[in-house]
Formats: sequence, C-alpha cells, structure tokens
Amino acid sequence: MRPQPVEKVRRYRERMTSQGMRQVNLWVPDVRSPRIVEEARRQSLLTAMTPVPEEGEFLDAYEQTMVENGEWT
Repeated sequence: MRPQPVEKVRRYRERMTSQGMRQVNLWVPDVRSPRIVEEARRQSLLTAMTPVPEEGEFLDAYEQTMVENGEWT
C-alpha cells in the first residue's frame, strides 16, 4: 500500500529537518498581476527621473556619513 500524500509530505519534512534544513515560505510579487506591473512601472519611472550624483560626489557623501557615524577613522 502506498503512503498517503499527507504522510509522504510529513516524512519528507522530517527528513529535511534531520538534515539541518528549515522550511521557509516566501511571498513574492506576481509579475502576471496588472497591479504589480503598474507599480513596477511607477517605481521605474520615479527612479529614472531621480538625478544621479557624480561618482565623486556620491563617494564623498558616503565617506562623510561613515565619518559621522564613527565607522571611519
């Protein structure tokens, strides 16, 4: 007699747990959803319109932040 699906899943989970694995459930954006597609488009347009500092300005600002936070001596 073959094991029932519930029993098969239980044994699988026990086997994975004994191997040091942990089950994690993830919720990710469904890119087939028109709502998600529109939100991605909106965020992309906002990013495209944001001025990008020159590389030197960015590095100077980053260094200043590190100094202020005591992360750079």
